Amino acid sequence: MCIRDSGDIHLSLECLVSGCTDSLATNYSAAATFDDGTCTYPPCAAPAPYYEDFSAGIMPVGVCPSGWSTYQTSGFGWRFIGNPGYSAATNGRAAGSYSWIDFSGSNVFVSMQVEDVDVSSLSSPELTFDYFSVGTINSTAANSTFVEAYDGTSWNIIGTFDQFTTGWETQTVDLTGADVSGIVTLRFRSEATGLPWAYWNDLLVDDLSIHEAVVAISGCTNALACNYDSTANVDDGSCDLPNGCGDITAFNYDSTVTC
Repeated sequence: MCIRDSGDIHLSLECLVSGCTDSLATNYSAAATFDDGTCTYPPCAAPAPYYEDFSAGIMPVGVCPSGWSTYQTSGFGWRFIGNPGYSAATNGRAAGSYSWIDFSGSNVFVSMQVEDVDVSSLSSPELTFDYFSVGTINSTAANSTFVEAYDGTSWNIIGTFDQFTTGWETQTVDLTGADVSGIVTLRFRSEATGLPWAYWNDLLVDDLSIHEAVVAISGCTNALACNYDSTANVDDGSCDLPNGCGDITAFNYDSTVTC
């Protein structure tokens, strides 16, 4: 209701028209003068290749609004600043440059969800990330991290990491078939062992990347070998080197040396 005047005071107020005032929303109303919280947005996904280095010291902002999120049933949850404890305190990387979980509390269902990523341009999508899970002399079992993908109905485990590492180690998860119509929705879910010494094993994650998987091609990678394969990226030990010296600049050059 518009109130145009009030007796001799002559107050003049504009009519309040509720609706969505965000022009980026699908239900944006140019006539609305008051945002009523009903804005809806088109599906958003960050394009692959995708990379997050956690260097901002806060939960990643990402490409899409509210794309990243954290949740925990109990415990401290994923952190993006501060120093972990015990062996993780000397992990070799600066505080605020990775994500981590403090297992000093009773951590149950501690999840960090990555914003949706469009992998439709990738023929063999792959997730890699650096993982730190070093225990102490008192630790006999490692806390666990599960990489899970959402299939539109439920979350499915596609990677399990429940072993200690020797410092930072790069982990790999095949994302083939983990997408829904080209969009992959991932989360990291961590759980404590439930053992008394679980708090000695803080978990750290860094340098998350979603990209085209490098296909391993085995062969001889020695350019001096007779069977050198320029397309090989993994040396399989099959290199056949010439017997003798075939270098014409050498004193012991042998013109008869061939493969």
